[in-house]
Amino acid sequence: MRRPILFAIRLPPPDADERGQATQPLDLWLRCDDADALHAALVAEGVPILQEPEETRFGRRFICQDPDGHILNIYRAIPLEEARAAR
Repeated sequence: MRRPILFAIRLPPPDADERGQATQPLDLWLRCDDADALHAALVAEGVPILQEPEETRFGRRFICQDPDGHILNIYRAIPLEEARAAR
């Protein structure tokens, strides 16, 4: 089944962290069904991983870099019911 890729574009904050996000023109967030499986596949392909998978308020997330140097935040979203219950 094909679905659209959902992503958000924002300007990096002026106080970006040590990963260098402030130097990037875009900060892309891409949602996937299984962040850990995608992380493993990208590691196997030699994609630079800037942050290993971790739980965040958005869901399971890791950060990688594409061949052009753009930072990609890849995440598996927390189901809406879980997010509401965690408030």
